[in-house]
Amino acid sequence: MEENDSTIYSSIIHSIKGKSVSIIILIFFNLKYCEEPRKRFVLSRSTLIGKFGDTSFSQENAKDFINCHAYILNLTKTKCKEPYEMVFDCISKEKKENTFPQKCVNLMQYFINCK
Repeated sequence: MEENDSTIYSSIIHSIKGKSVSIIILIFFNLKYCEEPRKRFVLSRSTLIGKFGDTSFSQENAKDFINCHAYILNLTKTKCKEPYEMVFDCISKEKKENTFPQKCVNLMQYFINCK
């Protein structure tokens, strides 16, 4: 693991301050596994036809992104339940205002790599 992981996590936490611990964890998980479907959806919505015209133009990309997120949520309740609970407990106990707890970085990496 790289030393700057805590800094990267902290910068993301800073941008989503005030959110619940579970949302923070899911954002990190989604960044790893759902980034490509999210990018395709955003790009399809940013075109003139996607933004102002035919919404069906973005339908497949939206479906892929939603399905990816649903799959991630399911993992937190099944295969990755234990790592999720471990990182949730760690962040709940250690989280400061706008920084990601250094003690939780390894647990977050363990959780993110669960799949």
